[in-house]
Order: sequence, then structure tokens, then C-alpha cells
Amino acid sequence: MEHDFPADLAVRVEAYRKHYSQLKPRYENLFDPLSLVPELRWDRVRIAPDAARAEGVEWLLTRRGPGPCTAG
Repeated sequence: MEHDFPADLAVRVEAYRKHYSQLKPRYENLFDPLSLVPELRWDRVRIAPDAARAEGVEWLLTRRGPGPCTAG
């Protein structure tokens, strides 16, 4: 949904819902996720989900200026 307001303001709202069914397995380290060589750590586990879902709402507020670039 989009709406224009006075003073060159505009707002846009987007809602989304995504379903994922063909996911690839991944590997993660449980206790040290920022390891330089994660493959050699003892806490590495395989994560293989069957499905996933992402939901959310995004808001965008914009203001249009008189030219391509404005400073203020």
C-alpha cells in the first residue's frame, strides 16, 4: 500500500509471507560461530530443516527534495 502526503512525503507499507520447502542442509558451530576454521571445531552440527517460513511488515517513509541531491 502506498500513500502520498503533503510536503513531498510518501509512505509505503509491504507485508510478506514466504514458505520454503526445498532447503539445503547447513553446518553451524554451537559455541563459537565466528571461528576462523569452523570445519575443525568439535562443536560443529548439521542442520537440515524440512521447511521454513518468513513473515514480516516493511515500512518505507520517503521525502522528495527539489533536486536530485539535497543537503539539509
